[in-house]
Amino acid sequence: MNAVLVASIPSLRQDGSPLAATDIASITFQKATAGAPGSFSVLQTNDAAAGAGLNPDQVTFTDASSTVGDIYACFVTDTKGSGGAESNAIVAIAPAVPSPPAAPTLSATFT
Repeated sequence: MNAVLVASIPSLRQDGSPLAATDIASITFQKATAGAPGSFSVLQTNDAAAGAGLNPDQVTFTDASSTVGDIYACFVTDTKGSGGAESNAIVAIAPAVPSPPAAPTLSATFT
């Protein structure tokens, strides 16, 4: 199954001071597989253009090999090279199974 991850970029630093979007150098998406929940591996790091901040397409990542129980997180790194705190963890769940079709309408003409 696919896992489409979308991050919201922080506007504050850990001490509560402002963080400008242009102070973010990269975002790193990571995954811990269902069998190894404490061991994150990097899926992808998207680097911002110098002084421009991240583009909207850079805060999204699709994992085409997601399985139920996989855990995802991300973090940003500022232009000074300081890695931020990890995001909240998201656990992959099974996609919802669609409801069966409704009943058709039957009509008839009797003569």
